[in-house]
Amino acid sequence: MTRILVNIISLQTIPNYLFIKDFYQKGDKLLFFTSSTMTNPLDYIIKTIKLTIELNDDDIEIRTLHEENWQTMCQEISSAIKSDIQYLVNTTGGTKYMSMAVSEEFHKHHNVRFFYT
Repeated sequence: MTRILVNIISLQTIPNYLFIKDFYQKGDKLLFFTSSTMTNPLDYIIKTIKLTIELNDDDIEIRTLHEENWQTMCQEISSAIKSDIQYLVNTTGGTKYMSMAVSEEFHKHHNVRFFYT
């Protein structure tokens, strides 16, 4: 079963990097939830990860969440989840609002493991 490592982006990039470094296995894909103001930290994470892990751009998916609208944010998260994939979700980053939305949407599925680093 395909695995996807899920991270929520915030100004603190180290927890995201460590999570990926600790749990990544060859063949895994990465899914990042971010906001429009967090593009720089996301770029740093991706550039650093690509120095240590062999990834193609196709292995990385980025979803931008609109923090000011709970329903829209949850719909965007829900649309990223597929039933035939195992998800490892790092709830450490993002705002509390983003973390709660990611947690709520992924808890609806059985193929998910949650982590907090």
